[in-house]
Amino acid sequence: MNKKRWIITAAIAVVVVAVIVVCFLCCGRKNHSYCSVVPKDAKALARVDVTGFMKKHHIDLEDVLGAGELFIQNSGIDVELPFYVFVTPKEATGVVLPVKDSGKLKTMLSTYGEMLNIKLSEKQGYNWMEMGDAIGCFDNTRMLILMGGGMNARKILLTLMEQNEEESIMGTTLYSNVEKLDKPLAMVLPLEESLTKGKTLVGNGVDIKPECLDADVAVTFDIQGSEAIFAIDLVLNTEEMKNYIYIAEHEDKLKKIDGTFVAQGMSHPLVWGSLSFDGSKITPEMLESIKAIKELADIAGLDKALTSLRGDISFSYGDDKVLVQANVADNHLLALADNVKALTGGQLEATKLTNNTYCIGKGDEPIFIGQKDNTFYVSNSGEMNALVGKKAESSLVSKLGDIKECYFYVSCDVQQLLAVMQKADPNMKSSLLLMGSRLKELDQLTLRCPELTHAELVLSVKDGADFVEKMFK
Repeated sequence: MNKKRWIITAAIAVVVVAVIVVCFLCCGRKNHSYCSVVPKDAKALARVDVTGFMKKHHIDLEDVLGAGELFIQNSGIDVELPFYVFVTPKEATGVVLPVKDSGKLKTMLSTYGEMLNIKLSEKQGYNWMEMGDAIGCFDNTRMLILMGGGMNARKILLTLMEQNEEESIMGTTLYSNVEKLDKPLAMVLPLEESLTKGKTLVGNGVDIKPECLDADVAVTFDIQGSEAIFAIDLVLNTEEMKNYIYIAEHEDKLKKIDGTFVAQGMSHPLVWGSLSFDGSKITPEMLESIKAIKELADIAGLDKALTSLRGDISFSYGDDKVLVQANVADNHLLALADNVKALTGGQLEATKLTNNTYCIGKGDEPIFIGQKDNTFYVSNSGEMNALVGKKAESSLVSKLGDIKECYFYVSCDVQQLLAVMQKADPNMKSSLLLMGSRLKELDQLTLRCPELTHAELVLSVKDGADFVEKMFK
């Protein structure tokens, strides 16, 4: 091959590679350059993709919004792209909207300005709007709104509007973690920011290492089949945290629910929850950490009581009655009743009703504790004694497979909850009627934890029907 042919071949190869790269950059990546206005030090970031959600689930915008669809289409906002919400280190909240037509946006704000008390102006090359505590700034590609920015809000907005991508959040782990979450709603914030009680725990003597807080909390929303799911994930940023979770999951320090009490005790409770705990896995170091919490330090026999737990612990609530049941290996948990008087400074005293049953307190709010075989129980009603260990009717039997895949599971019967709300507040009935017949399709509101780094808040419809079909169409 002569020199000229080599040059031609190399040139063609370069062009082909360039075309592939351009196609990848244009088609393989989402162009969210308008996010360059988000500050690099933002401590929380959320992405909301309403149009993407509706397209994914084949929801017609006109069916949901009616005439409101025309308003949105003529707003000048690019509704095909997601918008972003962020929180600054000084607790101000920002919203970033992609702009498709700044002229239409300005017209819309002018049209509704007097009604909504919006003040418009043009300064420093940007369009500005003020509405109460909120101040906004927009150009031909993006609109940035800041709430709670204080006296320096305008200066902050101007700085953010003029910064480039390298100066913004777009190169950070926080932004990357949000973009990896391919869901209609995605939010990420550092774990340390979300653990508002962490310092209190440390103050009580529980040792939380700083590296154990080096993680992000990711929250997403989507619909799958009969369920609308808010998912909460712990995104681990250190090997120490990853190893800790691995040990907890694989060395059986924590175990998943056995399902012992799914259909035992109270029938059709309003709220039912369960977790599993094996007290034999508690190490001396863990007991010392527990005793370091000042509220628990003086409870005699606490270590033996905790180590006696052997499996599921459940909670049931309905008709103003509460029943807690737990699998135990011995009677050390029941023996705590003998220390009630000392623990409460003489304010409460346990009365022994039978060999394995006690009543704590007197009057209208007594507490009954007892044990039947290997089931320890606590209740606010003496009637529960007869139900312990007995088979009960429960709609959760059909969910047993899901329950046994979880470390933690709490479910609320939505229809019972609505009935209780109407009974407590007669005006609630008319409010619920305004929300339409769709409420009658709701079944359970559930909080479940199938993995130590993953939990879900789930709203489901009856009979496993399609959630979108029942609630949006």
